[in-house]
Amino acid sequence: MRKKLLLHLAILLFLSVALCLGAQNNYLLFHSIVEFSSIVVFLFIGFLGFFASRMTPEPFLIALSCIYLCTAFLSTVHTLSYHGMGILPWWTANHSTQLWVLMRYVHGSGLLAAALFSSLQWFRQRFCITCIFVSLAGTAAIAFGFFPDCFIPGRGLTVFKIFSEYAAMAMISAAILVTLRNRCEDAKENGYALQWALACSVASGFAFTIYDDVYGVWNMVGHILYGYSAYILLTGVLFGSSRKLMDLHYAELNEKIREMNRNLEHRVKERTAELEEANRAKSVFLATISHEVRTPLNGILGMAEYLK
Repeated sequence: MRKKLLLHLAILLFLSVALCLGAQNNYLLFHSIVEFSSIVVFLFIGFLGFFASRMTPEPFLIALSCIYLCTAFLSTVHTLSYHGMGILPWWTANHSTQLWVLMRYVHGSGLLAAALFSSLQWFRQRFCITCIFVSLAGTAAIAFGFFPDCFIPGRGLTVFKIFSEYAAMAMISAAILVTLRNRCEDAKENGYALQWALACSVASGFAFTIYDDVYGVWNMVGHILYGYSAYILLTGVLFGSSRKLMDLHYAELNEKIREMNRNLEHRVKERTAELEEANRAKSVFLATISHEVRTPLNGILGMAEYLK
């Protein structure tokens, strides 16, 4: 366990150095690598949850998948609209920052709601619909100018943006505490991977409250911590949940095989009993026929002896 932890720390250290060096030369490339790597992890978690819904009715995992699918969507639009990308040239640094804030609200509030209410019967369908609606409606509000400003070039972050980061950090921190209380066994089984990932997300939020340049050092630090969160989600939550689901699927297959063997043995016993019964009936029938045949022959043979 200790060697595994040291290996992960070494990988994170190497990635941090490589990303810092890359950011010095091409910040857009650095930003795109971190964001798209995180998006891929989020998508895998999302697809895993919906695949798992066919195998196990685990509402928290399904809620988590919905959260990260919506997060992946918002992160993708945020990355494509980032200042300097040129893919959405009519959008400014303010728009990409607004999308980031929207994503943080969806992520934080979704995690807290899932931690508190995922055990309720009505939760799953309404939760997924709400996440999708808020993501799409929020994106539309940003596109049409109805979302509060978050970044003003030359002045930096707005009060709304800073407040939103702290609100998101508070919700994520509360989600960590609730999952530690309500899902202690699952957390321990996965090495508290989800909680560590969320803690890195909270730490990144602090960096995102103090930068004044979207290409600045604190923005870079925030994205590196955000990348740490995605890495822990990948190695802990995604891989751990995948192994758990494969074990569950393997156990279900073994149980089905055992059930089929039991059914086969039962049918063989029934068939054997039917054959034995048929053999007994045949023996009785042949004995009866033999007796009926011998009876008149005995009379004929007796008469023949008498005539002699």
